[in-house]
Amino acid sequence: MGILRLLRVIRNESGSTCLIHCSAGVGRTDTVMAIDLALRAFLEGKDVNILEIIKEIRSYRASAVQTEGQYVFIHQCLIEYVKVKKLARTEALEFATQYANYRKAAEAKAAEKKDAPEVPNPQAAPPLAAPKPPETK
Repeated sequence: MGILRLLRVIRNESGSTCLIHCSAGVGRTDTVMAIDLALRAFLEGKDVNILEIIKEIRSYRASAVQTEGQYVFIHQCLIEYVKVKKLARTEALEFATQYANYRKAAEAKAAEKKDAPEVPNPQAAPPLAAPKPPETK
């Protein structure tokens, strides 16, 4: 993943400071920050708890990691890292593969559903003519 290479380059530059900023400065920006913090914790041999990392970032930036996709992306980056470095147990790798297959199938199903013609919601049609009320004398 490109983001992992970018973080490695930044980390290897001694004395470098990195500025990360997306359009609003919270969703994607804090997703990258969470990935970096999680990788640093992992490399230091600490337990990695993504939710706690996000809570910590949110104590400074309320809208950090805004979408489910961003949350999943953080996990995918970490999984990719341990796969590439061959640090994961077999069970974890099997789970990651199964999950990736599930996501692909779900995305394909959603795309298929999106491309299907929409069936209008049947509703009772208004009467074309109403009976005449009886005449009163």
